[in-house]
Amino acid sequence: MTQVQTWEKSAEKVFAEFWANKVISLFYLIVAGANLFSFATNTLGMKSMLERVLIASVVPVTAFCGLVAIIVWSLERFADVKFIKVMKEASREFFQIFEDDSFEESAEVVRITMKQRAWFIMMDYWAVFACIGVVALLNYLERSFLEVTIGTIIFDFVVAQAFMIYSLRTGQDITFGYGYRRAIDVIHRESKAVGYFGMVALSIKATIWDGPEQVPIFFKKELGGIGRMTALLVILAGFQGWFWAWLYSYGYESVMDAVRAMVA
Repeated sequence: MTQVQTWEKSAEKVFAEFWANKVISLFYLIVAGANLFSFATNTLGMKSMLERVLIASVVPVTAFCGLVAIIVWSLERFADVKFIKVMKEASREFFQIFEDDSFEESAEVVRITMKQRAWFIMMDYWAVFACIGVVALLNYLERSFLEVTIGTIIFDFVVAQAFMIYSLRTGQDITFGYGYRRAIDVIHRESKAVGYFGMVALSIKATIWDGPEQVPIFFKKELGGIGRMTALLVILAGFQGWFWAWLYSYGYESVMDAVRAMVA
């Protein structure tokens, strides 16, 4: 089988998987389109409905194809550059792809990993909507900010704990905590400064947005048992709960709305 035939076969599998998981695929398209529609309206100032629809529908496909082309070209063009070599090794560690794996085996590993991640993202979005509902309900009941914060913290902790326990018991890396750790360990071996920066950046991003359950899984080797992991999760869920309670209680729809309000 030639390389071209291999790529064609893999592309067919990707489209088949996309079609077989219509709910997940539609969810991704709606999320990407909605965010780009908002970007076209609020940031680019586009008033025409047609312009905004074109941005929301064409940009995701174009960006994806362009990104893939740039990555493939970069990996081939700069194959001998140390940075590219480190990124390749980090990517292999992230997906756990080994040197003797065939192209089909590697594609299957990536497909399964991304499918698990897709389900996690879908559930995480529903958790975000539910969190907004909790804040809105408590504010409607005219509860104090402290009560709203406590309610949000409890909700965040329960959801994060459920995701963490599921990942630990099933071995499915739905949060990407294990994968990120393997990849950053590779980077850390080459540059401690960049490795530490990656750890800090990932922890901050996970705590504020992605979900605090990612951090205890990332640092599982240092934390050890479930007790310490849960203790760290309580602290992180507390911060995230306070942050989102503050954000939604004051009517902000996103972090960028809050930033714009503070700098205005």
